Amino acid sequence: MRLTKPLWASLITVVALFASVYGAALAVGPLIDRANPLHLPAVPLATTVIAVLLVVLHRRFVTREPWSGVRLDWKWSAVPQTLLGVVFAVAAIAVANAVSVTAGFATWLVDWELLREQAGQFALVVLVIILGQAFPEEVLFRGHLFDTLSKSLSPRAVLAITTLVFGSLHILSQSPATGTVEKLLFVVTATCLGFACGAGRARTGAVWMAIGFHTGFHIGIRLFATQDVNYGAQLVVQAAAMAAVALLVLAVPGRSGKAGATAAAGLQDAR
Repeated sequence: MRLTKPLWASLITVVALFASVYGAALAVGPLIDRANPLHLPAVPLATTVIAVLLVVLHRRFVTREPWSGVRLDWKWSAVPQTLLGVVFAVAAIAVANAVSVTAGFATWLVDWELLREQAGQFALVVLVIILGQAFPEEVLFRGHLFDTLSKSLSPRAVLAITTLVFGSLHILSQSPATGTVEKLLFVVTATCLGFACGAGRARTGAVWMAIGFHTGFHIGIRLFATQDVNYGAQLVVQAAAMAAVALLVLAVPGRSGKAGATAAAGLQDAR
């Protein structure tokens, strides 16, 4: 089917992402005032609901692909896979930011006393990260698109395309980047995050580790906050850290689902 070809499948995934983000804002806005405390979790929740609904409808009525291909498996293994992804990503950002501070690319901006005071809100922050970004984006890219492309492309090509499409979208993201070079480096960092998420999908055969990576990246940025001195250089260090995690996940032997084992093996053979 034409809509499962790489170009069309990628474009449809991108459209679904924007539809879920802007659709959530339009749906919640008239119902809950921005001053209402419920507005903060309501928008990301709506984002996740819309993204999942679009994937379900598209796969069922347009491409006739089974939902199981998204590999959002509700198994006990989902918990350790997600937590492992979180730990890997947080550790990678902690090390990367420590390197940047040591090299003079940034200074620490961590207020541990404030963090302790706001510990009660941390769960809400994590929930917003998961529902607003990590879960819907990973279901779309490492779930739906990864599965669709796997039917016609090699594991290496699937990882490359899902990673590059995900990363390139971040040229539109709001960030501290200024100037063309920093904005491109921001895209490179997002691409390396996508590489790590894709590695998790390939290794485990499920989406949960990818969701964990994505969540952990944003948690790490907040827990180990910095004030940039040379933001471009700091982005390079963060990108290298995420790429290293991705390669580590692909290289370490481990038990995985059939699809994940096949994909990881194909990627290792390609290298």
